[in-house]
Order: sequence, then structure tokens, then C-alpha cells
Amino acid sequence: MIDPLFGKKILDGQGDTIVSQISPEQVKKAAWTPGLFEAFTREDSLGLPALPGQESILSLHTGQFGEAATSLPTD
Repeated sequence: MIDPLFGKKILDGQGDTIVSQISPEQVKKAAWTPGLFEAFTREDSLGLPALPGQESILSLHTGQFGEAATSLPTD
């Protein structure tokens, strides 16, 4: 799920308005930390599972934290 309000929308009978794909517009509404933003706008997502529609936000990557990291720590 991409929509941070999916539970509320279901309870309010607005299930048809749930966002299921990320987009540049949805990124603006998401309360992602700068680190999550940078991770999900990288082509490799630092090893995180890809998001539906992620290809639409790859151009937003800023490289703010550099390109040295190639994956998340495993331990």
C-alpha cells in the first residue's frame, strides 16, 4: 500500500480513493524521511522492494547522501 490513509479511507467508505501506485504528485503528499525519499528514488532502491509506479519518481533522486551506498546493511 502506498496510501498512508488507507485504513481511514476504508473505514470512511472511501476505499475507491486509495492510492496504490507512487507518483511524483503522491511523493509530495507522503511523509517520507529524506532517507526514504532518496532510497525510493534510486533505481536500485538500496535493496528495498520496488514500489508500484516507482519508475515515475526516479528522476526526483537528488543524490543528497551520495552514491556510495549500494545496499542496506544486512545485520
